[in-house]
Amino acid sequence: MARSSDLFLTKEKISRNKTLLSVVSPRKPKQLAVASDSEKLRSAMMKKCSQILTKLMKHKKSIWFNSLVDVVGMGLHDYFQIIGHPMDLGTMKSKLNKGLYPSPLEFAADIRLTFNNALLYNPEGHEVHKLADQFLRLFEGLFCPAFEKYEKQQSTIEKGGPA
Repeated sequence: MARSSDLFLTKEKISRNKTLLSVVSPRKPKQLAVASDSEKLRSAMMKKCSQILTKLMKHKKSIWFNSLVDVVGMGLHDYFQIIGHPMDLGTMKSKLNKGLYPSPLEFAADIRLTFNNALLYNPEGHEVHKLADQFLRLFEGLFCPAFEKYEKQQSTIEKGGPA
């Protein structure tokens, strides 16, 4: 059974919390709606990023890009001298599933890094170089229109209009 002194302490804590809550300026309802709409839009764009990534990974020739380069197994002794930041689609999928991409642009940067690494390391004319170029163009063709639409909708929300 609670003692009266315990009850007094609890009431005092509640009173202090109410005071703190009244001091903290709550968001205005419109700001909440904008933040909510903006987050919904970002979430939808990240879902689109996931769909693009899945499409790339399921491509029959994506085997070169779906996991980290096996530097030792392939005997690529100079790989890390040329490639400063290795990236692959499998790592990206894991990062995306864990919510580690705060924005679609950071996702796009990693996709571009994946294919640009392959372009940099493999000489022109090499199969992997050609595939990296094709995959990069495929990605840009899928991502850019979706991102432009996202930016327009985001701008509309920020101006107070519907998404």
